[in-house]
Amino acid sequence: MSIDSSRAAGLSAAESRRAVVNAHFTPEAGDALDVLRNERLLQLDGISRVDKAHRLTCGARLPARRRAQEYDDVLWSGGEAVSFETFTDVACLFPIEDWPLFERSRQWFRDRHAEEFADDLAGPRREVLRIAAEATDGATIGDLEAGAERGGNWSWSARQRAAEFMLWSGELVCTHRRGIKRVFDLPERRVPTHLLEARPSYDDACAGLIAAALRALGIATIADLRRHYRLTADEVRDGLEAAGAVVLDIEGWGEPGYALPDPDLSEVPVTQARGSRLIGPFDNLLRNRRRAARVFGYEYLFEAYVPAAKRVYGAYVMSVLDGDRFVGRVDAQREGRDLRLHGLYPEHGVTNRSFRAAARRAGTHLARQLGGDLVLP
Repeated sequence: MSIDSSRAAGLSAAESRRAVVNAHFTPEAGDALDVLRNERLLQLDGISRVDKAHRLTCGARLPARRRAQEYDDVLWSGGEAVSFETFTDVACLFPIEDWPLFERSRQWFRDRHAEEFADDLAGPRREVLRIAAEATDGATIGDLEAGAERGGNWSWSARQRAAEFMLWSGELVCTHRRGIKRVFDLPERRVPTHLLEARPSYDDACAGLIAAALRALGIATIADLRRHYRLTADEVRDGLEAAGAVVLDIEGWGEPGYALPDPDLSEVPVTQARGSRLIGPFDNLLRNRRRAARVFGYEYLFEAYVPAAKRVYGAYVMSVLDGDRFVGRVDAQREGRDLRLHGLYPEHGVTNRSFRAAARRAGTHLARQLGGDLVLP
């Protein structure tokens, strides 16, 4: 990689923190699709003690008047796709514009599982493809498994395995849902033709992914960029060079940061985030725990699967972002339409009074989006 690190610009810890928050909170976001296009990916997770992970991410960036139940209709289109689901290391939703950038990862998956496709899953694959093709509006897992042996509580049936592998390899797509059920369909019926037929070169694909990640993250290390899209170190380095990224020497990071050359990071403005927000555990600000600790000096602990007696903070902990700092955390739960905060835990050095005020502002914002009221302890 030929990026000249000797000319790295210097940023203070506060400037880098503001730059990161500003990248995630843009005043132009008017609906959930705007959020997806800015974040470039939304992690999907089934836990709904408060709400689904992608809705919490969107809600933190949208006005209180935007109701959470509206988000899914915007993110998943029943017609021509505006998004697609696939895996990085976990299930995520991506803007459809990025479909061509993932062709290399789809090809990698096809190559790696070619033998399994040809042998164990050949029959189920044919059946899944036939059912999906015959269903003019796509098919759910239930549709695909109809008449066949289903998997148990902790295992996939052969047809579901085939469907999931076909989704990862691009033979099928999931671009809309029926309620919470994913719909599997043929790519040619959902993905716009110019995106379906695009075949970017290796350099263009790496540059596109790195540019998208840096726009979303603001500033990132090589490790951050590898984690964001599950890339190799070589792909990240080649992408940084092809995207024309600049090197940053950031106070306290201990390793170089990278950013796109467009913004002037030497004078980072006051954060664009409005007020205080509750940030979910799978939000892009927190899903990479090491990055969150480096950028914000904030250690997040996810305890949903920890036995109750061993939890430190609670079953579903949301973090309170006030401006460009995490000032504490709350144990949150939705009860009906209301949002209840069972426990409030300020960070060291934050007064109880100021933290409680920030938690109230953040909780009221989310409660309004859920259609209810905030209940404090």
